[in-house]
Amino acid sequence: MATYTEEQIARYLEHIGYREDVRQQVASDPLGCLTALQKHHMARVPFESLSLHYSSHRLLSLHPEALFAKVVYRGRGGYCMEVNTFFAAVLRSLGFTLISTGGRVKKPHGYTGWDHMVNLVAIDGKRYLVDVGFGSFGPTHPLPLEDGHEFVGVAPTRGRLQYRNLEQHTDPNQRVWLYSVQDVDKAPWRDMYHFGEMEFMPGDFEVMNLTTMSAPRSFFVQSVMCMWTLYDEKKETPTGLLILHRGYVKRRIGAESEFIEKFEDEEQRVKALEKYFGIVLTPEERNGIRGLAKIQVTPLASLHVDRHHIPSHARLPNSPATGGGGIGKPLLIYRAAFPSLGTTTTTTTAVAAADANAIERHLKRVGVVAPQWRYGMYATTHFHSTTHEVLCVSAGGARLLFGGRGTPGRWR
Repeated sequence: MATYTEEQIARYLEHIGYREDVRQQVASDPLGCLTALQKHHMARVPFESLSLHYSSHRLLSLHPEALFAKVVYRGRGGYCMEVNTFFAAVLRSLGFTLISTGGRVKKPHGYTGWDHMVNLVAIDGKRYLVDVGFGSFGPTHPLPLEDGHEFVGVAPTRGRLQYRNLEQHTDPNQRVWLYSVQDVDKAPWRDMYHFGEMEFMPGDFEVMNLTTMSAPRSFFVQSVMCMWTLYDEKKETPTGLLILHRGYVKRRIGAESEFIEKFEDEEQRVKALEKYFGIVLTPEERNGIRGLAKIQVTPLASLHVDRHHIPSHARLPNSPATGGGGIGKPLLIYRAAFPSLGTTTTTTTAVAAADANAIERHLKRVGVVAPQWRYGMYATTHFHSTTHEVLCVSAGGARLLFGGRGTPGRWR
């Protein structure tokens, strides 16, 4: 498993402001050292999705050297698989024994597939959950794997670990570790995610990472987000959170949340990343989101598939051909189900493969940035919500969505 050099570890410790003799601390008080490292890390390394938006390629690497450069040299962070992979390599480099494993996140409709990563660190024969990549409801210190263990996170939020069977299990003998939170005292417990104790390999996380960074319904694909944990001066007690999400920055201290800035345009959000998180985006990164993740979603009109024509009443935001101002947005076209044989419905003519080229030629001709094509097999129309204006095609027709989630126009 990957480790870092002494020089790299020294740079990382300087980056997070850890001033103690870490080797001596690991030897004399490993749990105390692990706790301090996690707190310093979470106060300095943000949980963020910026590379899925401020980028021309929108690909996230889990290679330890790439992660080191991103975190230490660039002052960035990442989502769970990035920051937990990085933190695992740091801990191994310091002599900790651990495994990494996968988790399933609880959604309103049930549990997801494997899309979360945690580390399990062994100290004196006991395992501890260490997770620096779950955002506002994540644990802020190592948690012993003890059934029924409760703790205080960012007050007043409480957390709990249980070793139990899930409703979804078909085998009553199955058990997993369930991580839950309680927003305020006596509020209902909310299940966040569960995990087991089977070690996952790097290849497992590569598969998980591919889905998380590219699936249209992924929270990280949909949302421009950056946050970190606020601590007291000694970095002993978590006091709150600083969160940039889509069109605002807010600060939560205890149970009180305050909106401290709202954005009207992309330039303001870029400045806020530097002002509040010290993240300076390169010109290339800033251009990568040109008109993509709009602060406000603009509803749209339709295209005529039979003529590949943008009607005069249609308004494509930022497209010079249709009256919008500013720069053009890239179109992301899902060539998901262009049928080899045309089929029809009562309202829609199916799009044949040859039509894709005609659509592309037309969009270029009217001045829209050349579209990017994505391949996939979706049974229904899919939307890639915030990173592009999206043209999604399915076997029965197509839908058009600009700038984010909203009411799509209908091809007709």
